[in-house]
Amino acid sequence: SRSPIPSLDDARVKALSRAVASGFARVAVGGSACVSRVASGPLAAYPEGAVHPDPDMMASLVAPLAGAVSGTTIVSFPPEQALALIDAWSEVAVSGADALARYRRGTRALAEAAAGALGLRVGESDALEEDALVSTLLATHAPADTAVLSAAIDVDLGGMPCQGVFLLLVDAKALTALVG
Repeated sequence: SRSPIPSLDDARVKALSRAVASGFARVAVGGSACVSRVASGPLAAYPEGAVHPDPDMMASLVAPLAGAVSGTTIVSFPPEQALALIDAWSEVAVSGADALARYRRGTRALAEAAAGALGLRVGESDALEEDALVSTLLATHAPADTAVLSAAIDVDLGGMPCQGVFLLLVDAKALTALVG
C-alpha cells in the first residue's frame, strides 16, 4: 500500500527558510534568501500541487543524497535569474571560479543547507542541467510514487527578485520519518 506523503509544519518551514538564508549568505555578496512556500506530493502528479516557479527552461543542480536515506536534491532557477545569481556569487565569495563553478557552488550551498535542515546530507557528486524541470525530474529515473518535497526559494538581490525551487525526491516512508 502507498504511504501518504506528508508536508512540513510551520516550524519546519521556518527552520528550512533559516537554513536556506544561511546557505545563501555563505556564498553571496549582498542579498538575502528565504523559503516562502512548501508543498509535497507524488512524482507522478508533478507539477500539480507543487511549488513550481517556471514550467519552461531551468538551470538546475542535481545531486544525490548521501547516507542512509536514498534520494535526490535539485535546486533550479530560470536561466536569466541564474545569471544574476552568478554575479551575486561573485569571485569574492568563490575565489577565482568561472561562472559555471560559481553557479554550482551557490546552488550546492542552497541544496546542502535545505537538506541539512531536514537531517539529510548531499553526496559528493552533482550535475548541472539546463532543461525543463519536469524533464530534469524524469531524468532521475525515480519511481512514480516517489515523494517530491518542493520549496520556493525567494532571493532578493538588492531589489531584483529571483525565484527558484528546491526539490527533494525520496521514498514517501523516508519523508514521513524525516518530518513526522
